[in-house]
Amino acid sequence: MKKIFLCLLLSIHYCLMYGQSLPNIYPDTSNVGLGTLTPAARLHVNNKAGTYTIAKFTIDGVSPNVGHIDLGNATGTIGTFIPNLIARSYFPTPRPVGMIITSFIPDIDPWSTTDSTFAAFNVDSRSQDQNNKTLNLANVFAVKNNTKPLLMMKANGNTGINMLNPIAPLHVSSTNGGSVAKFSYNHVSTNSQAYIEFANSTSAPGQYIPLIRGQSLTPSDRPFGIIIQGMAQDIKPNGNEPNAAAVMIDGRSKQWTTLQNNNVLSVCNLGAPLMIMQANGNMLLGTTQDSPHKLTVEGSVGARKVVVKQDAWADFVFDDDYDLLPISELAAFIQKNKHLPGIPTTKEVEENGQDIGEMNKLLLQKVEELTLYMLELKKENDALKERVQKLEKQ
Repeated sequence: MKKIFLCLLLSIHYCLMYGQSLPNIYPDTSNVGLGTLTPAARLHVNNKAGTYTIAKFTIDGVSPNVGHIDLGNATGTIGTFIPNLIARSYFPTPRPVGMIITSFIPDIDPWSTTDSTFAAFNVDSRSQDQNNKTLNLANVFAVKNNTKPLLMMKANGNTGINMLNPIAPLHVSSTNGGSVAKFSYNHVSTNSQAYIEFANSTSAPGQYIPLIRGQSLTPSDRPFGIIIQGMAQDIKPNGNEPNAAAVMIDGRSKQWTTLQNNNVLSVCNLGAPLMIMQANGNMLLGTTQDSPHKLTVEGSVGARKVVVKQDAWADFVFDDDYDLLPISELAAFIQKNKHLPGIPTTKEVEENGQDIGEMNKLLLQKVEELTLYMLELKKENDALKERVQKLEKQ
């Protein structure tokens, strides 16, 4: 009887001491509640409105103020709840480690199973207001540095690095004038600066000129920088795609129209132009001076063979109705003009150059005319020989 009375006193004392707080343990439902009368899970922790921390995990020997894991609410506004996990590490000698999450799984090929979408770490975002459906508008995943966005993945799969609103499957933004992306090999020393880089070729604020830079590294200093290689079916382009090629460079305006004034292609040596392809198809080699010709070369051109197509040739000289200038008139023309009839003057050639095909035709015309003059002289010579022979017989 005394034992029963003692237990009753202890129970009353416990109720007086702790009865003003919400009960914590409810073993009859197998759920444990802290700060709640109706625990909805094995462990259900509830804190009063307007507080940030719901649960804190620490370890002996480290002050809770400097080393802990907190589960809480990212907003202190009453009536709102944004789940928040905070981890703060502590080392007597500071180390750059905050929180480590480790996952152990069987090392098997997921494509050989029905779990092809799973991995050691799975981040699965879903809609809470559409019956657990796929997100369509909200962001799926974000990595920030004190609110500054570092990585953002949207519901459509677009992923942004250093930007909030990626508009492509991979959208990378960089600081002004800096490198946007760099690719290298782990077996090549980083000090060698061997890489492929996407960057901005100008550091002017508010300007962006896309730059692709490749820097090579070879043990024997081979003369390579970057190689662009296109692999295509080895078939002749058809009439629908006559411009098809293994490697195609296509210039166009920002309005997706044909260029009219700008150059399409430029090949330079440290900024000095070597070759320029203009919008009208004219090519300039060694010069930047505009030209009406399809190929303009400042310097010599070497070739084993040059074929020039002509619409007409000079064989009309041998037609019966060809009006051959009498040789006396030819002599008078040369005496007056100091060049052959129909042949450009020195001044004209210096100012306008010469058409190789047309000049060859004119030269052939003069050769054929010269042939006719020689034939006439031959007739006159034969006639004189005949007269001399007659006179000698008399």
